[in-house]
Order: sequence, then structure tokens, then C-alpha cells
Amino acid sequence: MVKEQENPDPDFKTVSFPNPEFIEVFDIGKKYANKVDADIIIATDPDSDRLRVLGRREKADYYGFSGNELSYLLVDYILKGLKSKNILPQNGAMVRSIVSSDLIEDIGKAYNIKCFESLTGFKNICNYANIWEKTDEYKFVFGYEESIGYVVTDFVRDKDGVQIAMLVAEMAAFYKKNNISLYDKLQEIFKEYGYVSEFLTSIVLEGQKGAERIKRMMDKFRNENISEFGGIRCKEKIDFINGYKDVGPSNVLKFILNDKSWFSLRPSGTEPKIKLYIYTKDKDKNIGDKKINDLKKDILQKLENIK
Repeated sequence: MVKEQENPDPDFKTVSFPNPEFIEVFDIGKKYANKVDADIIIATDPDSDRLRVLGRREKADYYGFSGNELSYLLVDYILKGLKSKNILPQNGAMVRSIVSSDLIEDIGKAYNIKCFESLTGFKNICNYANIWEKTDEYKFVFGYEESIGYVVTDFVRDKDGVQIAMLVAEMAAFYKKNNISLYDKLQEIFKEYGYVSEFLTSIVLEGQKGAERIKRMMDKFRNENISEFGGIRCKEKIDFINGYKDVGPSNVLKFILNDKSWFSLRPSGTEPKIKLYIYTKDKDKNIGDKKINDLKKDILQKLENIK
């Protein structure tokens, strides 16, 4: 426990903004962790429903796992554990938000576990648990969204940082017995399923003019047939405005490219900004990173050109 942060403080004076998605939140914790050579650092947001983890890298500083990367670690650990104890449900299923990485689908397939998509927000993710409780069609195993929210099994039915903190500590201890860090384990997962590069950002546009420009951005990407992004041909455009398959309606666009890279655009429902999510997957990290940089540059330029 970080001494300066162990007592409730409504002003959160030790951080500029109490959101563990921002790496600066860990500054004080890292000082303590370096003194004792801690393997991991865990931080939650003020109401402890979201959680982020930093893990020690060999001969390096702590690595900040993204919300997606922690999901890979958790899903791999949970499913392997259930299988080793012969309690992996035959009808097990997971749920991810439509703007979260789809790598957990690949991990799930290795265990015959299905993965479903939902709109963002845990009322949508956990609604699957409510439905399956009545139909008994599937058993809810795991749910997450990239903004560091997770839930394991269906007894909480909301994102729960306390539950995940305990599971992360257990997972880190398990791997340490085998001289593997969480960072090393993540690299093993990438080697097995493909390296995922990701880029997530928000473009803030305040006021009435900002709202109108965000609408123009969405309209242009929605209505025009843009053939390629970052030099990669566009294979499919999915518009969630009227819903798509089992996912309800929302002002979200998803573009799937020929190499299975994809990106999504959506206006924030609570803040004056438009959010961009880009994902690529490749067996070669360097190729994946180059793709993400090319896509980022091109998509951001296309958005910037919309005045």
C-alpha cells in the first residue's frame, strides 16, 4: 500500500487526475515498488471498479499493460486454470465491447469458448449474463472493455477492480514460481496468437462548433466509400447506428481492412470528443507497429481535413 494514498482523500492531492489509465498515477507507487523490487503495481480508480497494472520488465522499468493486454493475460490464465482442473464449462462464453481487441476470441477458440460483442458499458456486457441465466445457453466466464474494466464469472455483473486485483496478484505469483514475469507471459501469448498493436486516442472538440465538426467527421466516414486507409484496402464498413447482428444501435463505425486490421470511430456520450481505436495483428511485431503507425497517420489526417 502506498502510504500517501492509503487513506481516503476526496481531493486526490497526490495525482493530477485520479485515473489509472494515465501512467503518471503510478509515479509515487513506482518509488515504493523500486525500493522492494516489486513485480507488479496495481492501481484502481476512486470507486475501485476499474484497474490498471504495471509489471516489471527484465533490466528495465515497469511496463504499463493496456486494458486490452491485461485481458489477454487474464483470459489465458483463467481458461488454462479451468481446463487444468477439469471445470472448464462446455458452454462457456466471454463478452467484449465492440471497440476492444478481438484477440481474446482467438484465445477462447483454443478452449472452445465463444466470444460475443456488446456496446460499451458493463450494463451491456453483463446483460449477456442476465440473458444466459434465464436461457442456460451459455455460462458467463469473462467480460471486459479496453478502458480497463473487467469482470470474471457472473456473480458481480459489473466491472470490479477489487476482484481483478486479487486475480492479478494470484496470476503474478503463479508465473513467478516458474520464473516468468507478466510481461514475459504477454510476449508468449503474442508469439502464440499474433502480436497486437493498438492505438487509442480522443480528439477533443468543445462547444457547439466542436459538436458540429464531430458530426461532420462521422457523416463523412459513414457516407463516403473510402477505399483504403494507411495503404491497406478497406474490406468492410460496419455501421452500428441501427444495430448490427446481436449488438444494439449506437453511433459507432467499424472499418475492417483486407489484412484484418480494423479501426472504430465513435463520439463520446459524455464528453466533447470523438474516439479513435486502431488495431493490427501480425506475427512480426515490427510489421504490426509499422501498420499501426501508417494507419494512425492516415486516419488522423483524414479527420483533420474535415473542417
